[in-house]
Order: sequence, then C-alpha cells, then structure tokens
Amino acid sequence: MFLLSNYDFLEELVKDGQAIQEPFFKDGFCIADKKVNPNSAYVFIFKDGVIWAKYGWTKHKNKAFLKFHKEVENLIFSFGVPILRIGKNDDFKNHTKYVGILDNQKVFQFKRSY
Repeated sequence: MFLLSNYDFLEELVKDGQAIQEPFFKDGFCIADKKVNPNSAYVFIFKDGVIWAKYGWTKHKNKAFLKFHKEVENLIFSFGVPILRIGKNDDFKNHTKYVGILDNQKVFQFKRSY
C-alpha cells in the first residue's frame, strides 16, 4: 500500500460513479496498490468523527485487487470509527449496509468482510 499525494489520475475514472456530479475534490488521502501507475486506489476523508470513502477505483477485480482491498480494509477499520459512503453504484453492496439519507442521497456504512 502506498499513500499518494497526487491522485489527479482518478478524476475522470471516478466521475461516472459519483452519486452527485460535483467537482473532483482532492481533500482526502489516497491509498493505492502501487506508487506509479496504480491498478487500484481508494480516497478517504476524516470528517465529524467518521471516515468517508470518497472515491474508489480498480482496473481489474482479480486476486491482486482482493488482496489490496483486504489490506485497505484492515487499515481503515483499525481506526475504530464508522466508515461511510454515498454512491449510486452497487459495487460494494455485499460490503455495506444502508444507514439512511443525507442530502437526498442514500448513505451506506461499510461492514467488515472477514
């Protein structure tokens, strides 16, 4: 896992998955599987006592991605606070539970996949 300070490459890749078509904000921290030319990346922000999963992207959903996802999951759950996301796609339907509505958007909370 690598922390990337520049994740501009994600801007066009995640726009289709945004629940609200808003500007691409670079206000979080990006965890990627490689330092150069990543195959997978997640962006999170800490706000009001929770972690928001802001953006996520992968080239391939394969064993390497699943290993990376598990490493990120272990890290992010180690903080001991809820991890929330807003999104229109069902990519994480087996890893989240519906918790309510915020600004007319469904909010989901990640659960551990163990």
